[in-house]
Order: sequence, then structure tokens, then C-alpha cells
Amino acid sequence: MPRVASQDITRAVIQGEMEGFAKIIAERASGQILGTAIVGVQAGELIGESAVAMARRVSSWRVGDTQPPSPTRSELVRWTADQVRESSRSAVEQAPGRPIALPHRPPPGSLPTWDQVGGIAEHVPAQERKNV
Repeated sequence: MPRVASQDITRAVIQGEMEGFAKIIAERASGQILGTAIVGVQAGELIGESAVAMARRVSSWRVGDTQPPSPTRSELVRWTADQVRESSRSAVEQAPGRPIALPHRPPPGSLPTWDQVGGIAEHVPAQERKNV
């Protein structure tokens, strides 16, 4: 069962309210959410996202693919759902020495650096790139 602590969420750190966690129970094969536990500040508001996903039969994998505004507490649900995908890996992928749940990492789709943009950077004057 993946579990993400509130202290791993930027908004909780900013507000100094880092007590709590979220846990999602899901079917291993399909990612179907069977239940969610959220403890901490604004847990009543955060549980709604999981309740809607359960009612609409949205898999935890799809919830993990969402891009919530940042920094917000709703990232707690998104990161927990993302960990469900990691813990649902096949037996081969779960070989000894490989972690089941990976540590917190930047969300997919984060803004790229100039080096990652490639061809776009060459069309922007160097002096403007420094101001970005």
C-alpha cells in the first residue's frame, strides 16, 4: 500500500503543517481504487478527489497522471496515486534491490530548462535567455 507523507508536499512545508499522510488501496492489476485514507490538514477536502475517482471508476494510474496546480495540498492525492503505479510493477521488476515505491520526484511535464528545449533556445537572443 503506497503511502505519501504530507511533509513531502511543498504546500504543507510552506504552511508549516506537515503532519499527516495519504494512502490509496488499489487493485494491483488494474489500478482500480478500492479505498483511500487521508489524515491531516484539509483531509475532508482532499478525500473528494478519490471519492470521485472511485465513483467514476477512474484508475489510480489515471489520477497519478493528473497535473494539479502547484503548490497545493491536492498534490498529496496525485503523488500517492502515482506511487500505486510504482507498487503495481510486475514480479520481474520487483527484483531484490529495486524499490517498490520510488522517492518523491518532480511531476511529469515540469517546465523544461533551456538545455532541454533544444532548437527553441537558438532562436532567442542570449541576453533574453538570461532574463528568463
